[in-house]
Amino acid sequence: MKFNGNRLTKKNLFYTASPQIAQKPVKKSKFIRLIKWVGRVFLKMCTILGLLIILSTFISSLTLSFFSKNTPVELPPQIVLQMTLKDSLPEKPQKDPVLAAFGVSKASLYEVINALKTAKTDESISAFVLELRSGNYAPSQLAELREAIVDFKSSAKPTIIYAPSYDTLGVGLASYYLASAFDEIWMQPVGMMSLTGFYAEQPYIKKTMDWLGVKANVFKRKEYKSAMDNMIREEMSPESREAMSTLFGDFHDAMSKAITESRNIDANIFQSYVNTGILTDKEAIDAKLVDRLGYGDELVLELNERLGGTKDELIPYIGLDQYNTYKTHGIISPLQILSQMAKDKLGKSEPNTGEIALIFAQGAIVQYAPNNHGIDFGNSNMIAAERLAEWIYDAARDKAVKTIVLRIDSPGGSPQASETVRRALQRAKDEGKRVVVSMGSMAASGGYWIASVADHIFANEMTITGSIGVIGAKFNLEDLWAKALVNWDAVSTAENANLFSTNVPLSEAGAERYNEMMDVIYDAFVTRVADGRNLSYSSANEIAKGRVWSGKRALDNKLIDSLGGLNATLLWAAKDLGYDTAEEAGIVLMPSPQAGMSAILSLLGVSIGNLVMGGENIKAVNSIMMDSPVKTLVELNQELSHQKALNVYTPNPLR
Repeated sequence: MKFNGNRLTKKNLFYTASPQIAQKPVKKSKFIRLIKWVGRVFLKMCTILGLLIILSTFISSLTLSFFSKNTPVELPPQIVLQMTLKDSLPEKPQKDPVLAAFGVSKASLYEVINALKTAKTDESISAFVLELRSGNYAPSQLAELREAIVDFKSSAKPTIIYAPSYDTLGVGLASYYLASAFDEIWMQPVGMMSLTGFYAEQPYIKKTMDWLGVKANVFKRKEYKSAMDNMIREEMSPESREAMSTLFGDFHDAMSKAITESRNIDANIFQSYVNTGILTDKEAIDAKLVDRLGYGDELVLELNERLGGTKDELIPYIGLDQYNTYKTHGIISPLQILSQMAKDKLGKSEPNTGEIALIFAQGAIVQYAPNNHGIDFGNSNMIAAERLAEWIYDAARDKAVKTIVLRIDSPGGSPQASETVRRALQRAKDEGKRVVVSMGSMAASGGYWIASVADHIFANEMTITGSIGVIGAKFNLEDLWAKALVNWDAVSTAENANLFSTNVPLSEAGAERYNEMMDVIYDAFVTRVADGRNLSYSSANEIAKGRVWSGKRALDNKLIDSLGGLNATLLWAAKDLGYDTAEEAGIVLMPSPQAGMSAILSLLGVSIGNLVMGGENIKAVNSIMMDSPVKTLVELNQELSHQKALNVYTPNPLR
């Protein structure tokens, strides 16, 4: 190709093209260029994803035979277990060795607690060091983690916590509540100690809504159900103030008691520090709330010397995520992980022998799951009732399973979806299974709807539960649209066809329907609580009314049976079956966590179970890829069906 002025010519030995005048390029619109750019990026992503799949499959096959002939990796004889606490602690375990090895997934609260329990008796673990960063944790989560740390301390192995400042966990006394469980509390110089107690505030926007012309028709059962008070009131209601004051008072008392006992501080003196709010580094030292002002590198060197290490040979550290993967799978290397994963997926894993099925339910409750093709990084924010019910049914059908332990961490959601799950638990009981519930940070509204059917319910004393009520709302934006000079017109074929429209006022008949639905759902909720908890309807109604309770008060009100975290629940379930420990009874997670490579393959409609050993691997991959390249990606636009207008939901004031 030659370029001469405005002429383009193409020549070879046999042909000479006629000269053509180069056309002046037409400038394309920005939108067209954007579409083409997105298309190019999409094609590149598909290409890269395909290459990763083929490469991962090849590595798994290559390393399967190699590593199966070698002894597992062994930890050094002396090592320090280290954990960095930041962001959040998921409830549901990922247990995906591939994602954990590459730092994509993080250990759940359950896995952290079990890792500490294992490390307690592991002779290679010499100490535990936690670095505290910013994050958002429910008080009950911190209570369970704190209990596990106290248990680890009974091994006489040093426990040390380090943070630049103790003001990072966001909720009242949370940072120091966790820190007080450790043998030594280190803080960086110029750090701050926050002991502000609990504080919750909420904007009340009734006047704003009046000014905008938005009318809220709110129906609730009953006076303590305050989720939408900020839209219909100008200040907090007496019932809401009473409930919230009691709730946070319980949390404050529980944390203060644990802190003063662990640090051997007089309760009145500690309360004076709390009233002060924030202490400087020197004030924290003088108050004996902090043991050392120092830096991270100083901590490492000092602990190394204390444990018998030298400057030339520092005692190594292992992250808790990596330690958990090692103890679970006996491997650390990503290649070993892929090899072991291939073995498991090719049917060489042992059959289930556990008598306790452990199922996790975390997030808002909806009826159906989004189409995520099986990829779950352990941080799901919703409970899909149809999926959770299927897991429960699987456990009910498993002859080896005798007890189902359901861990609930949910503010509630759709009453219909909640009923779907409650029914599955009832069916499991009808099949002869014991059902035990462990409440996480919150099991309120729909979360308690599910829990009410259990044979035995555990909660932490700082779990938020109850909220037995229902709330719904219909907004009327008619005046707002009028201010914007927009007119809405419509046709209908029924009297209440516009019941859920936000563009027309709520009719008398519509309000009657809302109230009827409220009464029916509320009555069903209270009835299920009364039946499940062996209470009279009037007694259940008295502790219902939409009010939230701390776990401590819930025990007094017979909404739960025992105080304790997940490990206490599992131990109770094991002893109920006649065993001394949960390990003897055997615990099986349901569903079994899906390995990362299998999840990626499932994104393309490929099941790793279709792969076979030897030279047929490549043929299998090729045939599967030909049948199903990336076509399922277009299905990602499927929308999740949400229940309209009505919810049994409790907002978390701590997050």
